[in-house]
Amino acid sequence: MDANERNGGAGMSLDIYLTVPREKSRAEQAIDLLRANGFDEFADELYARHSEDCGPNRVSSLSIPSALWRMAEQGGFYGYVWRPEQMRVTKSSQMAVHLRRAIAWMESHRGDAPVFSGMGGPGGHARLLQSLREYLAACEEFPDADIEVSR
Repeated sequence: MDANERNGGAGMSLDIYLTVPREKSRAEQAIDLLRANGFDEFADELYARHSEDCGPNRVSSLSIPSALWRMAEQGGFYGYVWRPEQMRVTKSSQMAVHLRRAIAWMESHRGDAPVFSGMGGPGGHARLLQSLREYLAACEEFPDADIEVSR
């Protein structure tokens, strides 16, 4: 848990990205060729102009308010959602199992929503449940995607 989470996460969010590899663009091929031949300065310049064509393809993204981490911790799924790399979950297909469990827990605790209001504000339970459902839908749509998080 980082300082932002300990302080309630006001104004911050957990950003989750699902990415899939793509074929190298012409720009990436040229950058690789320049670097292989010692022309790093030219490669850097080319990358600066074509960075949107380089790297993995982001197929899905969502944000979960950081203030909801306490609810996830209470449900036992904080590590999987907020820190998947520490749980050794790197692919969407791996995450889907944990999201289904988290959703089941959230649904079984709907009556506890007033208790959870101190863990993310009024409506926090509904927001987190909706975010988990969206995350699961994306994981099911792109089962081979890599998971990246930004806290």
